[in-house]
Amino acid sequence: MVATIGVISAYPEEDWDARRIRDAAARRGEAVVLAPTDFAAHIRGRETVITAGRRDTRDFDLFLTPRALGDEGDAEVQLELYRTLAEHGARVVNEVHALTVAIDKFKSSWRFAQAGLPTPPVVLVQRLEDARRALDELGEVVCKPLYGSLGVGVERLSRRDAPRLKQLMARHRALYLQAFVGEAERDVRAFVVGDRVEAAIARRPQPGEFRGNLELGASAEALDLDETAAGVAVAATRAVGLDYSGVDLLLLRDGVQLLEVNGTPSFRGIHRIVGRDMAEAIVEHALEKAA
Repeated sequence: MVATIGVISAYPEEDWDARRIRDAAARRGEAVVLAPTDFAAHIRGRETVITAGRRDTRDFDLFLTPRALGDEGDAEVQLELYRTLAEHGARVVNEVHALTVAIDKFKSSWRFAQAGLPTPPVVLVQRLEDARRALDELGEVVCKPLYGSLGVGVERLSRRDAPRLKQLMARHRALYLQAFVGEAERDVRAFVVGDRVEAAIARRPQPGEFRGNLELGASAEALDLDETAAGVAVAATRAVGLDYSGVDLLLLRDGVQLLEVNGTPSFRGIHRIVGRDMAEAIVEHALEKAA
């Protein structure tokens, strides 16, 4: 029987990763591209039917969520519709609850700590005096937006940068301060699908830059992770409940440090550097899970 796969993307043509996932899904069944605004709910008596593009979602075998939110419609409504889909037995990869945990840096850091994973100390504060105290205690930190990606808004601060905290607190209203990890040998992005690392790259920031994001001009090369680092990447993905993820690690002389996990990771850079299409692995894993 041919599988019917809904690929949810707010930007189906502009988003490279969503297009690759759509194409991989089409090679294995009927791929239906759905915008977040295509979803609606119909409540009649005790029966609730969620539709997608005017089709009953029960007709779908699987939903993939490369870009489940966009600029149109109501994001909270869309998230609730996806959650209800999962509650009614639909297979959703990645599942929305896991995505909301992954995008929340505080919650994901808490999950890492609860799982016993090696991750830097973090302080989350809402008052300027607490931020100053944390910076003094940690000495050097990476200040990140609680919800963000691609390195946007990320700053490295030392004790001499304490005056900067006032501006950051006024802008963000809460500050996530992660202890800076120095002397790292490798800055790594590992791409996890299911219970394995499918590919990994070592990134080198541009001179004068500490962020290793490829979008900020970092260079990279393919990397074979050892068993310990790969195990941390897979465990981090499980800790937040994701089926696939991009995991940021620092490899040190005496171990590994887990920085964060991305639930909607771009794999364009990995495709270019490693030569493998992560969309194939994502769809294959999702179909196995649906079966």
